[in-house]
Amino acid sequence: MKAKRFVQYFILSSFIPALLVISFFLVFGVRNIIFSDLVRDDAAQYSLSEIQDAKDFIFSTGTTVGEVDHDIYYNDILGLMDSVNNSQIVIIGDSRSLYGFDYSALKLFSDVQRQHVFNLAFGYAEGSRFYEALIRKNNIRNKLLLVQADIFGSDMSAQGRKALDTHPFTALQSVLRKNIQWSMHLLCKKFLKFKLYAEDQVWYRSTTNGALWRYEAKTRHNVDPTLVQDLQLTTAEKDRIDEFKKLADAHGLAPLLMYVPCKGITRQHAELVAAYTGWETLFVQRTDALEFVDTIHMTRKSSVAFSKDFLELLEQSQGFRKLRKHAE
Repeated sequence: MKAKRFVQYFILSSFIPALLVISFFLVFGVRNIIFSDLVRDDAAQYSLSEIQDAKDFIFSTGTTVGEVDHDIYYNDILGLMDSVNNSQIVIIGDSRSLYGFDYSALKLFSDVQRQHVFNLAFGYAEGSRFYEALIRKNNIRNKLLLVQADIFGSDMSAQGRKALDTHPFTALQSVLRKNIQWSMHLLCKKFLKFKLYAEDQVWYRSTTNGALWRYEAKTRHNVDPTLVQDLQLTTAEKDRIDEFKKLADAHGLAPLLMYVPCKGITRQHAELVAAYTGWETLFVQRTDALEFVDTIHMTRKSSVAFSKDFLELLEQSQGFRKLRKHAE
């Protein structure tokens, strides 16, 4: 216990993290810190070995350590946006989409259809204004864009705003510090047999297709949606949709609207967005059997089932058919 407290103090005290970042940077370099063998080995314990390469995964978020996704992708650290720009299909949404699309399902679909899918969803109930900034900054163009309707419910998350307001060098320092903290946790777990941080909310993210691999929580909830009487789009939502449509048109992005199931939320809102935009929509019908770890995010088993059903619908969609025809 004393050793654990000492290590926690050592890596969390106010001035030590900066020294750690500088020291690790000089010894290992940025790439070896982010693409950590410790993370790879930990992810491999939860992998489907016949189709998944754990080298794809980097640290994304930890309950205590914090999140790095926004900083990494907004600032294109280590060129990780290359996988997005080289993909023909890109998913954007909040954490429901981030949890909802399974790595192996996306990989199989990409390999079979020869149209690469990248899940660029973010946590923290991310909104459409952040995606506008991300698309502009990284010049994302000419994609089939799978859009979770809920992003138009807010401008952007606090995490998204922070990413926009943070200098790229400061963002890099934060990404490195959090990766080092998590690597220290994995070292202590492996060799000293104690954990520095809780592991109930830990995500690893694939640099190949953006999907998550994470520790699994034990709680379970089924979908039990409740209809909202007289639900309408607000003026602010319509303004966000209009601005996003202009940007999509300017960048050659073809939006395809989707609803990602969640306990307590029906597809009412998505249907309103679909009616307002005129975009093609994909709604998975079989949702009753889906389970959620916290009423919002799907379990791993359910994300596999949902992904399979959704990708079957996608294959038959007009948007996907146009994409394939253009590629031929």
